Amino acid sequence: MNIPGTSAAVATVLYGYPMAQKGQTLRAMKAGLYSLVTADTFSVLILIAFAFPLANAALNPDPVQKANLLVLALVLCGGLLGDSLAKGLIVSNVELLFSMIRLDPIVRRARLNIFGLGRMESIDPVAFLIGAFAFAVVLIQMQR
Repeated sequence: MNIPGTSAAVATVLYGYPMAQKGQTLRAMKAGLYSLVTADTFSVLILIAFAFPLANAALNPDPVQKANLLVLALVLCGGLLGDSLAKGLIVSNVELLFSMIRLDPIVRRARLNIFGLGRMESIDPVAFLIGAFAFAVVLIQMQR
């Protein structure tokens, strides 16, 4: 159905599915396997090198660091979506809006209570995006 099961499978769906449609299934699976092993090895090496400095910085963030991280995340989301900057900004803002639905950690009151959703602890942003992507794919399949 061309729907990723996890966030890590999005690239496989975007590139592997068209290759499988062209009859290059074995090549697509090999490329996915080699990419996965390479990325996993590289990420473990990066984690080993930067785990302690990142942990020290993450344990004591100040409001300026949090704001900088938020701006960096929004810029990266907008930049990674390619040619359509407007679509990237819309997706980033919707993601930001849904990630703010939660209980306030200090006073335990609902923050950004939309239709009673503020009673939850939080909406997982990755799960929300995978669900939105799957919903769009299902609508496209229904249209065909």
